[in-house]
Amino acid sequence: MNRKVTVFGAGFVGSTTAQRIAEKQLADVTMIETERVECLPVEPEARILFELDGELVGALPAAFEVEGDALTLLAPPSNQN
Repeated sequence: MNRKVTVFGAGFVGSTTAQRIAEKQLADVTMIETERVECLPVEPEARILFELDGELVGALPAAFEVEGDALTLLAPPSNQN
C-alpha cells in the first residue's frame, strides 16, 4: 500500500481511528505517542494548509504540544442511586 497515515496520540479516539483506517485498508498506519510534534513541508516552498478538529487553522510549518491542565471539563453530576 502506498498511502501512509500517522496518528498522533494513542488514546481512544486515536486508536479507534487508526484501527478503522487499517481495517478498511485505506493506508498503512503508524501511531505515535508524544508530547510535542513539529510538522514541516517536504518541499520548503510548498504551501500546505492543515485542519484541527475540522477547522482550517493555518499552514505549515507548525508545532503542537500537549499542555498539562490546559482543559477544564465540566460535567453534570451522575444520577447513580
